[in-house]
Amino acid sequence: MHGKGARLVWGVLHIVEADILTGSRWVVSARQLSFMNQIIYLVHTRHQLNAGDKQSSLNTYNQQQSGFTVFNYSWRSVSENEIVIFQVSPHHEVLKAKVDGYIDAWDNLVDNKKTWLAKHQ
Repeated sequence: MHGKGARLVWGVLHIVEADILTGSRWVVSARQLSFMNQIIYLVHTRHQLNAGDKQSSLNTYNQQQSGFTVFNYSWRSVSENEIVIFQVSPHHEVLKAKVDGYIDAWDNLVDNKKTWLAKHQ
């Protein structure tokens, strides 16, 4: 029922949520951080792009969740640049996502340290 597209840029996430049945579309913006196998989103902005042709559960949900909210999801790596995200709220869903960079800033730090050490030995 819901189509989603997401882009992650250095801890900032912009998700476009769409209700295919009604045409409702929202942009949800959040700060993202990761701890072990949990992705934590600190949602700070919800902006409606299109109300659609009738009231939808997507509209209701985003209107009720206005303001600052926190969500967390479990994730697992399925290949070098793909992960699956397990969502429970607002509905159960498994999402597959392409990773271009690092999920966790710690991974970036460790990888850069390895690269630096390899060059300076």
